[in-house]
Amino acid sequence: SFLLPKDYLNYRYMDKRNLLARHIAKCLSKKKNRFGTVELSYYNGDTRRLVVMLSPPTTDSKSYFRVRLLLGTSGLAFPRSVFLPNRNNIRYAKMTNAASTDAVTEQQQQPTPYYNNALAEDGMHLMIVSTIQETSQKTSFFQEASVLIQVWAAQRGMLYGHDTIGSTGFMLLLTYLYRSKKITPRQSPWHAFVAMIKLLSETDFVGKDDSCNRNNNNAVAKNIGYQG
Repeated sequence: SFLLPKDYLNYRYMDKRNLLARHIAKCLSKKKNRFGTVELSYYNGDTRRLVVMLSPPTTDSKSYFRVRLLLGTSGLAFPRSVFLPNRNNIRYAKMTNAASTDAVTEQQQQPTPYYNNALAEDGMHLMIVSTIQETSQKTSFFQEASVLIQVWAAQRGMLYGHDTIGSTGFMLLLTYLYRSKKITPRQSPWHAFVAMIKLLSETDFVGKDDSCNRNNNNAVAKNIGYQG
């Protein structure tokens, strides 16, 4: 098997994933007549995860679109407990062969929520695409509302880069608004946009009440189809 049971530790999964991305890019770059320009980039600014960018062959100086190849697994590849935000999956002492000290021990116990989320996200690409496509087919507003929201977010630096909501995140929030019946299938894209702004302005995503946050997070997860 390409992945081993403990590959979630110490960037092993990321190393294998990125090695595969480099190999794919190298192979495709040998067929420029078919695939055009092949480049490596980062997934939403996350330097731990490479993506392959394809620009089609063109006689013009600029390409009108690009294809982004995302690498991931078909479903979650590791036990669900691995992805918990309070879990530590980066053991620095083993990575650096450092001697056991109080500082190293304390660092070992620190949770790695961003790393854990990156692992989980790579296992949910197919489910996320399926969920978004299903919502788009059932509503009249989804595509135009998505464009409105992404333009608004890009103007405020909320669309690209590490630790931003991103285009996929906004489309999942639109799905949540639809499934929680805060917007109806036949409402206009503008109404969906206003509902999104209201959700972002009124929701306490990182509040101090842990029990309240846990209930809200469970409600959002249930309405976008994720079963924890």
